[in-house]
Amino acid sequence: MTIAKFDNEDFRNKAPDLLADLAKHSVNIIKQHADIEDDLAENIGMLIAMKIGESWGGLNIYMPKAQTLFFCEREKQIYNDFTGNNHAYLARKYKLSLQCIYQIVKRVQKDEINKRQYQMFRED
Repeated sequence: MTIAKFDNEDFRNKAPDLLADLAKHSVNIIKQHADIEDDLAENIGMLIAMKIGESWGGLNIYMPKAQTLFFCEREKQIYNDFTGNNHAYLARKYKLSLQCIYQIVKRVQKDEINKRQYQMFRED
């Protein structure tokens, strides 16, 4: 695979902050997960940033923090730790209110039941 060569210094000096930051984070992830040379990782990071800039450039974009993904995992863990009578323990462990633990257990339990049950009247 041939990857176009870019002047890394030019990109670092002239790229908008958002794209430069995206490239930097991409390079770090690439280096963590792939055994490739630093220059190649930097070029891939710049290509990713430039492609995002090309695709989304000029748009006024809200960048979500993706916290719901982390919350979802935390809620599943709370539900898995739930034994039926350990609400107070879970509230202390996860630094949440007792009421919040009750709500999470109820919501995840409902989701689990819905996954397993056939829905006669689906709302699509």
